[in-house]
Amino acid sequence: MSKYPFRHDHFFKHFFQIREVALEHVRDYLPPAIVARLDLSSFALDPTVHVGEGLQETRSDLAYGCLMKNGRNLKTVLLHEHKSEQPELDVRFQVIHYISDQWRRDKQQGRPPAFVLPLVIYNGKTKWKKQPFKDSFPDLPEEFLPFLTEFDYLLLDLRRISDEEIIRRSPGKMLASALLAMKHGFEADYFRKNFKKVVNFDWKKYSPATWQPFLRALMSYISSATGFTKNDFQELAKPLPKPLNSFIMVTMESILEEGKKEGIEIGKKEERLKKEREFVTSLISSFPKMTDEKIAFLTKTSIKFVAKVRKEIKAKKTNGSNGKSNNKN
Repeated sequence: MSKYPFRHDHFFKHFFQIREVALEHVRDYLPPAIVARLDLSSFALDPTVHVGEGLQETRSDLAYGCLMKNGRNLKTVLLHEHKSEQPELDVRFQVIHYISDQWRRDKQQGRPPAFVLPLVIYNGKTKWKKQPFKDSFPDLPEEFLPFLTEFDYLLLDLRRISDEEIIRRSPGKMLASALLAMKHGFEADYFRKNFKKVVNFDWKKYSPATWQPFLRALMSYISSATGFTKNDFQELAKPLPKPLNSFIMVTMESILEEGKKEGIEIGKKEERLKKEREFVTSLISSFPKMTDEKIAFLTKTSIKFVAKVRKEIKAKKTNGSNGKSNNKN
């Protein structure tokens, strides 16, 4: 494994901000009846979106604009969940945040409100459990349910789909390579055994301006996940078509150097967060009655962060008490 922190969300954006990859996802994974309604020639990345506000630690997001064939405006918001477990907060909360922001911008610019189609890609270690939105409001009396917005989203849970199905749906496409890499991002040995399967997309389908940035991003992803050396890549790339092999060999040295620098920067950030957590923990332990607002002010962190640390401390104390009780028995 690489000794530098691995950011799934970082590479997700690298993959899916390439229009062809996002377009392949729409064509290969959305219901055919929906795809038939879309004018995909108008499909384009929305540079104004900022869906991840306040939730950067768990989620990475992109959005594409597209016209329906009847001329109506549509936005596909692509949410990526990459933590090892499904987040506690229903993904619909993030979708609602994006929808309200989109409609506000539509109104400001004198446009009809765009229809928003939420797409979720999940590559965590556990299976995603899709539940009704009302489950986020336990004990809500039935009389209030009609006032609750209930809507669906399209989910691609990479843990529930086989490698063979990914390849069957997107044969020879960059999308298949991206999804296979993301699915097995927690399994370094997988890439050594299946390097050709992951990388061997049909490069001839794409222009060099498309496949070369994608392959560079893919190699960066694999490098971060595995810690492979230049010699490792040289050996693994031998069975690949010559254009892919040559490109990998030419770019790997700079990719490995960039990955090292970025990993160091991420490591510094994590070390800073670790110190902030220790400072907050110390204040909570020493002054348990001090408010989250006061601690956040003193430590220059967010109230949300302080509340999270306080909750973790409480959970540890509870588990510790249970452990002592069990030992006595």
